[in-house]
Amino acid sequence: MAAPSILEFKLLNEFRAQLADLEFSEFLNSDMELLRWIRARDNNLEQAELLFRKHLKWRAEMDIENIGSWESPEPCQKYLPEYVVGFDDDNHPIVVTLTGKWDVKRVLAEVGLEFFMKSLVKNSESTKDHMRDKLSREGVPVTQFIHIVDLEGLSFSNATLPVFRALSEFGRIFESNYPEFLKMAVIINAPWFFPMFFKCLTPLLSRKTTDKMHIYGRNRAEWMEFVKTFCPDRILPSRYGGSVQHKNTLRSETSRSDFNLPPSKMAAPSIMELKLLSQFRSQLNDLEISEFLSSDMELLRFIRARESNLEQAELMFRKHLKWRAEMDIDNIGSWESPDPCKKYLPEHTVGFDDDNRPLVVTLLGKWDVKHVLSEIDSKNFLKHMVKQNEETRAKMTGKVCRKGVPVTQMIHIIDLEGLSLTQGTLPVFRFMSEFAGMFESNYPEFLKMEVVINAPWFFPMFFKCVKPFLSRKTTDKIHVYGKNQVEWIEFLKKFFPDRILPSRYGGSNRALM
Repeated sequence: MAAPSILEFKLLNEFRAQLADLEFSEFLNSDMELLRWIRARDNNLEQAELLFRKHLKWRAEMDIENIGSWESPEPCQKYLPEYVVGFDDDNHPIVVTLTGKWDVKRVLAEVGLEFFMKSLVKNSESTKDHMRDKLSREGVPVTQFIHIVDLEGLSFSNATLPVFRALSEFGRIFESNYPEFLKMAVIINAPWFFPMFFKCLTPLLSRKTTDKMHIYGRNRAEWMEFVKTFCPDRILPSRYGGSVQHKNTLRSETSRSDFNLPPSKMAAPSIMELKLLSQFRSQLNDLEISEFLSSDMELLRFIRARESNLEQAELMFRKHLKWRAEMDIDNIGSWESPDPCKKYLPEHTVGFDDDNRPLVVTLLGKWDVKHVLSEIDSKNFLKHMVKQNEETRAKMTGKVCRKGVPVTQMIHIIDLEGLSLTQGTLPVFRFMSEFAGMFESNYPEFLKMEVVINAPWFFPMFFKCVKPFLSRKTTDKIHVYGKNQVEWIEFLKKFFPDRILPSRYGGSNRALM
């Protein structure tokens, strides 16, 4: 946290005058401590005063002055591992929290919410104590810490309502009582479902706080490279690439990243899969199937979707053929989509990547599903969505990737800019859930990757309603980004050629202008 500017020194004098009726410690009255509140409220002294007065009341209620002598309950010490591993070159304490090893459910069951919360507050105060009397290389008092949050081992079973409430409550307490306390947070080993956890907490955090957070999946090389940019080797535990054999260091595990791009193509059949294809065709010999649907790569979709279980794959394929007949898929190209669908559901194929996969951009934030459902029945709405999928599939026909394998998958960018919470009606949820189920049942292995950008704070609620209809294979291909344009542009540029990426997303393609 930088030293006060000339303007801030003037504001500090005014701020102290506004607080003249209060009694508080010399430490809290220091320039750098008071400056936290001024900066947290962007120099609005009225709001800063309100925040500070509430903080003093909270300190009294929590008995912060004596919290150092308070003993955290044994379950908190045992099941909420956290360590200060050292200080960086500017004397910021570096705290490592093994959140993936936390058992919040058990702690809440054994000690209750009040003691759980007080234990976390005590940890924060202990971190603050580590900064006292320390100066940065520029001689400025140290007021911030660096946080490494390791999610290795985090289980989806921890996602209970009491756990969410407890963590949300602490997020609120942290934001209200520890402004400008965090210098940087690096979250590593994030599992596939972490975005749902995080999106539930972000509404309680300020933009200033969330902008300081860097999230990495299980790709050890990626996050280790970043951690080494700010954490000196002399204090970095060996499990994170440093030289310190920390007494609490746990075993290091190498595992795939759930955030990595899936394989470069839907691979050609293996020797085993060629045998399975022969068996699969035998099981389907009573059916009349088009030459296209009978191709190796098309049949392989269903075999892979059911993990090589031919009985389940056959059941899925027979249901698919029945669905094709009901939807009249063979003639859907000549079917005219209703005008409301064309007008209120913008979607565009903007080009093909280096392996000839079509890149589809859906401006979902501009969709007015409520309006469309009010003008046409859901059957025609669904048929429009199916027609879009079939048109995308038609764009793959006859194309091969660089290795000569037929193209069978699309890439999808979903832009949620402009998405309104008013779209979250029961009919909309029902429709989107129905389409998700239909997509999963009839377009297996159709999606190469999906990148969701500009996701608003309430998006997890939408996604949670749709997710049960999607397979793990599908959800593992979905990458969700919020409104931090820098983050998602960097990701898009990593995988999509500049020539096809629309300029609004950082490329040179003038589509969607």
